Amino acid sequence: MFIRRSFAVFLVFISLFAQAQNKKPTPHFGSAPLSSSCIVRNLPADQPDTNFIMHPEPEEPDERDPRFFLHKHKLPNNSFPNFYEDHGRTILNKTNSGNLTIGATGTFGVYTQGTPPDNTMAISNAGKTVASINVRIGFYDSTGTTLQSERNISTFIGDNQISQSSLFDPRVIYDPKSDRFIYVVLSGSTDVTSKIVIGFSQTNDPIGAWKFYKINGNVDGSSNWFDYPNIGITDNELIITGNLFSSTNNNFYQSVVLQINKAEGYSGAANLNYRYWDNIQDGNNINAFTMVPAGNSGNESYGPKFYLVSNTGLGSDIITIYEITDTWNSPSAQINIKTATVDFYSTPTNDAQQKGTTRRLDIKKNRIRNAYYNNGIVHYTYITPTNSFGAVSAIAYGRFDVATETNKLIYIGETGFNYAFPAITHFSNLEKKNATLLTYLASNTTIYPEIRAVYIDENMVPSTSILVKVGNGYVNYGFGGNSERWGDYTGISRRYNSTKPEVWVFGCFGETTHYWGNFIAQITASPDIPPVLVSTDSVYFSPNPTLRYLDMNVSTKDSAQFNLKIYSLKGQLVREEIIDIPSGIHTKTFDLMGLSPEEYILKLTKNGVEFKPFKFLLLGK
Repeated sequence: MFIRRSFAVFLVFISLFAQAQNKKPTPHFGSAPLSSSCIVRNLPADQPDTNFIMHPEPEEPDERDPRFFLHKHKLPNNSFPNFYEDHGRTILNKTNSGNLTIGATGTFGVYTQGTPPDNTMAISNAGKTVASINVRIGFYDSTGTTLQSERNISTFIGDNQISQSSLFDPRVIYDPKSDRFIYVVLSGSTDVTSKIVIGFSQTNDPIGAWKFYKINGNVDGSSNWFDYPNIGITDNELIITGNLFSSTNNNFYQSVVLQINKAEGYSGAANLNYRYWDNIQDGNNINAFTMVPAGNSGNESYGPKFYLVSNTGLGSDIITIYEITDTWNSPSAQINIKTATVDFYSTPTNDAQQKGTTRRLDIKKNRIRNAYYNNGIVHYTYITPTNSFGAVSAIAYGRFDVATETNKLIYIGETGFNYAFPAITHFSNLEKKNATLLTYLASNTTIYPEIRAVYIDENMVPSTSILVKVGNGYVNYGFGGNSERWGDYTGISRRYNSTKPEVWVFGCFGETTHYWGNFIAQITASPDIPPVLVSTDSVYFSPNPTLRYLDMNVSTKDSAQFNLKIYSLKGQLVREEIIDIPSGIHTKTFDLMGLSPEEYILKLTKNGVEFKPFKFLLLGK
């Protein structure tokens, strides 16, 4: 029996290997006619809708793949930095205060008609907001005041072939270069009914005119339907990705990417032209799953080249970066694959606990949740259990430099707490500063499901988190075994023209009615000051002595490469860092975790020229 099983597994490996050698990303072209339009301020009042909607949950890929199922729920040995998040009660291991402030807030309607909410939102430079959950859409200003009362999504689309009960997974984005909104929502969960509905605002006023187009969800003509959309933008294109699942058994088939000419949508053209890619494989040579566009999160130019990111279902130690080299109509466009090696990630063993009930929250998925691009870096986030925090889900946040193909990663978590459904975006009024706001959902036996946020600085050091919205009760729709659906998305949007860091988040929390409440919040910080031009080089280190972190405060008159070496008093080299620093005044933080408590000598060079050696003391805890 053992020999026969081993031989069978061997044959599966050979088959998968053979398939991997034969597959290459394939481009196809399509066109979608204008299907409907609306003027939001003129929409009629909705008819009462009390239908309970439960979107089907397709099977995760690779559950039977012998390369991965043995590693499901495995705890990785973390080689990247871990930061213990103490749930905001005190500061632990932090050199970064974050200075985060909650500003305007608003409460979207309680979601009584189904689960999960699938929160999404976008805010314009003028401070106008579009927010949506499954089946509903709302419009607000920057004070939280309603511009137009919530409407059914079917009322908003105005297409008599799209029913309210068929809609799910809305996504919305603001385009700062065109000053318009784009809205994407899915309809239908069979190959016959599956549609990708795409709406473009015709002006910068979201309660004005919109034009809508429909693309068949089975874009490749197969007997599959389209699920889990993610969207991003470049200067000229809208990028939509999704997973195709079998209409017969909901098994995963493949992921596809659509490149869409957004100018045609903004003009309300009769047809919307696009290219889609299929037969895409990840860095493990299996069908890519949940590719997330790293859309532009800055005011600088992005395109025609753009990037996407995915990890491998259930578990791996590879993150895959996809580079699509040109626009939708370029005959020379191709997909290049880059990989980053990370600690082994996997799915959490158990679903998340809640206060006051034995019902749990579904978190058994570690797919990439969110990504963005800025300053030549792809930022991405997902969840995984870790050795540091145990079997609960922690958040992994990474930065992949597309020029050097180097990757940095940190973990944010806390023993006993499940953190899930993270979302990220650029958090600075300076385009060149690589700072991020990360918002996420949290739950455990001592708290009801809540929304939190954390700031991550240029050096990948997170602040203490802040509470965005406290949970008021546990969630129990009484559907789907002992675990409630949670997430699946958390909304986040940068306000691009703000003179200070400003991001808006939209997430779900537990209400006293035991349904999902939905909360919008503005998060700001003090303005970032542009780098000051300096005429001479100077550097100093602080604090001294230190418990763990050492700041290098440097003034450099030109961009340069700095080489930092740390020696024991016996002359042994114990740590070396090489960093590129642009001209101006900067602070770089070094994590000394792993070094023994003792005195050290630090030697620093700039382009080979040495500064005066510095002696510091590392204290024991």
